[in-house]
Amino acid sequence: VYQYLLKDQPDLIIPLVDAKKKRFYCTFLQGKDTYRMYDIGPEDIMDIIEQQYSDQSIRFAGKDTQLLLSQLPEKFQYQWSYPSDYQAEELLEYTKYHIQNRRLVYPEPLYLRKSEAEIALLSKEKNQL
Repeated sequence: VYQYLLKDQPDLIIPLVDAKKKRFYCTFLQGKDTYRMYDIGPEDIMDIIEQQYSDQSIRFAGKDTQLLLSQLPEKFQYQWSYPSDYQAEELLEYTKYHIQNRRLVYPEPLYLRKSEAEIALLSKEKNQL
């Protein structure tokens, strides 16, 4: 959704979602349809920016960005879009675009890590063996 909403921005777009345990779900968007999802800590985000995108303007997106801002080194120049998240009207605009372009597909769950319950169950099963 952020990629669509910020499609006219030349910046590197980094949407962030709090993944708990001092980690974030994020990606690094540059106007492409393909991207890689990450489940990483703040230091890893900074390393990727420094190693791969140091010459680019950076734009964070989403309300969970506030959790990362206090950890950013002062040398990082960035913009922050959608600090309160996107609105329902913007989501409808995004959906309408995909319907008109016949690109709307049913979403499939994307699990980046095992849930706490799944980890506990696997641990319990392992101990019983």
